[in-house]
Amino acid sequence: MGRWTSHIIGSGLCFLIVFPPLAFGSVYPWATGIIEVVSFSLVLVWLIGVRLPLWEKQGRTWTLLLSFGLPLGLFLVLVLFQMMPMPPVVLKAISPKTHALYVETVDGYGNPVETGEPALHGSEAGELEGPHEESRTENTRNRDNEFRKGFRSWRPLSVYGDATKAEFLKTLAYVCAFLLVLVWVNDSMRLRRLLYLLVFLGSGIALMGMVQRFFGTDKIYGFWTPLFRKDGSFFGPFVNPNHFAGYLALVIPVSVTLLIRQIERIGWRPTWNRRDYLDNLNDRDILFAVLLCVFMAIMVSGIFVSLSRGGIFALAGSMVFLMTVLSFRGRWPRKLGLVIMAGLFVSLFVFWLGFLPFRSQMETMSRLLQDKSMQFRLDVWRDGWRMFTDFPLFGTGLGTFAHLYPKYKTVLSQATVMYPENDFLHVVIETGLVGSGLLVWFFVAFFRSLWVRWRDPDKWLDRINPKVMVGLVAAMVAVLIHGFGDFNLHIPATALHFVLVMALAVTVKARKDQAERAGVK
Repeated sequence: MGRWTSHIIGSGLCFLIVFPPLAFGSVYPWATGIIEVVSFSLVLVWLIGVRLPLWEKQGRTWTLLLSFGLPLGLFLVLVLFQMMPMPPVVLKAISPKTHALYVETVDGYGNPVETGEPALHGSEAGELEGPHEESRTENTRNRDNEFRKGFRSWRPLSVYGDATKAEFLKTLAYVCAFLLVLVWVNDSMRLRRLLYLLVFLGSGIALMGMVQRFFGTDKIYGFWTPLFRKDGSFFGPFVNPNHFAGYLALVIPVSVTLLIRQIERIGWRPTWNRRDYLDNLNDRDILFAVLLCVFMAIMVSGIFVSLSRGGIFALAGSMVFLMTVLSFRGRWPRKLGLVIMAGLFVSLFVFWLGFLPFRSQMETMSRLLQDKSMQFRLDVWRDGWRMFTDFPLFGTGLGTFAHLYPKYKTVLSQATVMYPENDFLHVVIETGLVGSGLLVWFFVAFFRSLWVRWRDPDKWLDRINPKVMVGLVAAMVAVLIHGFGDFNLHIPATALHFVLVMALAVTVKARKDQAERAGVK
């Protein structure tokens, strides 16, 4: 990869980190379109900048992709298959409910095509030779018309092809971003650059959300009125406070592991007292540790101030996962003094911001099943399960839930339901058992590849701490936990950063033998 190619891809990845959340979570089509254009353009730049043979120059990347890229590629093929028109008889065989839906909504669908003249066979056709040539030509024309009419009756598995096409392009952009991280992040400096940018951005978004909360505003950035929520309950650039909390839950575990790593770089100095640490704040490593504490405190405070129960549970679950995994390796608890101090600071800060709203929100957990929002989710989940049972094999088509749900809706609400409030159920409904099975295969292969590298600490590259990989996995765990009661993975900003974190977790696993071949010192 050439120098300019590397600079362009690096700048593009920084753009893909900064732009999506600031563009209102990229929930609007214009923001999603920009993400797609940038991702596809960067892949094109990479392909132009890489000299052939491609597999020799990017052998490490292709090895990683082959380990868990097959199920992901098959998933993309499945989405293309959902958009492919097929004859009614084939569609009825593989998805009877989809066929029945077309019969119900499309006039004349599935009925035999009638033509003016029957097809001629055998001696009848021979009798038309000579003076009846014109009749034979007319019969051929009728057969052509019959074929065209029959082809026009072909329909895809997706109940709304345009929505599936839009989701396919979005998914393909995520895959391109994943690939770009694999080919660009080949040393610890680039890895840390993206991670620190992610943490800095997350703290800025959290601070913005808290400022909005306490000073009050009816517009985002002072000029933008959200189309979907006009009551001023948005947080930061996100229209929904739950999605604000979900995004922060993704970033906080990264900041925690960076802080642990920074403390380890400082080292435990038993001869130092508190005064010595204060006198050495100008030390670069200590300064970074203090800044990470501040950033982490701001983001944790932002989650609590948002009063998102799902976000708080996701953060708690990811922290339990992180500390449990780290407890199996090394004597690290003594080095967590700054982490504990940051936690105390967050607790005091949340108490100062206002404990009563937080307490009243948490008290609803004791009567969770009677909570209105939980009742709404349960009703939507029941409706969604009926949708899955009608389209069990290939689903309704990626991105089609909102278009088909009114047919199954039993919720007594005038609100338009765009998502089933559960990322896992959403995937099962739209891609069926085949698509969800491929995604399970992908995640199993992905986590297995990380586990294989986690087990042998002696082969880790010294400059890259394996705890960072655990933090990135904990960030993914936070999003997955939150996905049981929300749809964060259908918010493009959170989904894209989830994919980038996955790719960064793979790049962290550089080993000494690989570094020697790559020339990393």
